[in-house]
Amino acid sequence: MSILRPGLVVGALLALLLVGDSMAGASRAPSLKLERATVDRAVKTVDLRLRICFSTGPRARITVSERRTLRGVEQASHRWIVPRAIKPKHIYPYSCRSGWRVNWLLKPGLVGPGVYTAAVRVRDAYGRWTRSVGLSVTSP
Repeated sequence: MSILRPGLVVGALLALLLVGDSMAGASRAPSLKLERATVDRAVKTVDLRLRICFSTGPRARITVSERRTLRGVEQASHRWIVPRAIKPKHIYPYSCRSGWRVNWLLKPGLVGPGVYTAAVRVRDAYGRWTRSVGLSVTSP
């Protein structure tokens, strides 16, 4: 027969609560919504405002894929990771934030006639990806 000390019981309950909280975050899938997009091909800039819901952590990232096609033929493409997507050492709880701003200058090959397309995806700290959201702009 064992005797449990109060400090041990409290420690065990706290550990269960912490594990339960991190597992609750793991069950919520990340989500991504495009709130606003501005493409200025004259000054070669793209500005996106996003609502992102995810758990940040070492594996979390935001990726952008761009391409320009002319009459159905790909002229240029570029894929990159948003440098601002910090990789903290710990996994933080699931949270939502509106107004994430991601903006960039267009690479030279992505400027010109045809259809410019940009797609953004988010991966949470648990390795799950959102569906991509994006925009498409046609110019003569």
